[in-house]
Amino acid sequence: MLINFLGEEQALLRNENGGHTNPSASSTTKDVSKSTVGIFSVLAHPRHNRGVFAVMVLMAAQQLCGINSIIVYGVSLLSTLLTTSSKLLNVLVAVVNLAVTIAFSPLIDRLGRKICLIASVAGMGLSSLLLALGIAYGVNLLSAIMVITFVAFFGLGLGPIPFILSSELVSPEAQGAAQSWALAASWITTFLVTQFFPLINEQLGKGRVYYIFFGFAMATAAFVSDFPGALP
Repeated sequence: MLINFLGEEQALLRNENGGHTNPSASSTTKDVSKSTVGIFSVLAHPRHNRGVFAVMVLMAAQQLCGINSIIVYGVSLLSTLLTTSSKLLNVLVAVVNLAVTIAFSPLIDRLGRKICLIASVAGMGLSSLLLALGIAYGVNLLSAIMVITFVAFFGLGLGPIPFILSSELVSPEAQGAAQSWALAASWITTFLVTQFFPLINEQLGKGRVYYIFFGFAMATAAFVSDFPGALP
């Protein structure tokens, strides 16, 4: 009996030390590595391309709806509205963005991604419209309030949710590729907005560029509402 026990113990040690490998475990590892979807093939993959497209659109919408016009150019924009407290208001914008994102994060699971996204972009669009009107007609208090509400609605949905969806709308083997395309869409649109916002704002004048952001927000709301089956 002692001999049998020693024999079993030596067999276990050989398995742990690499003398014998588990064929099922190695085959599983190979299957996972083989099933990983590449960064280009994911775009043509019928199971994943719809989700990748949705995430790319939402990551681009983060910028095309105008958030960086507030975050990056907030001081120069607000200085024309509130000359004495533009820097303080810009700090308040950052605080509101953080506070709202943390406070509203439970709603994303309770109400669902789609509802929070639609509410977020609709609120951002309305804020952009009223901000444009406030700048055009010199209603500085309205403009300042709309800057805050714009950032608050961004934190409600369009800010955090696209990053969540990049790992939810595709299977694990395609998540790396999906996140790569999502970040590419985000950085390209970030460059476009930060580069050309001052030029367009100067050319159009009187805050009319926010009518464009209003249009992008409404287009994003329509995209989300008409995209059944992809957004939870």
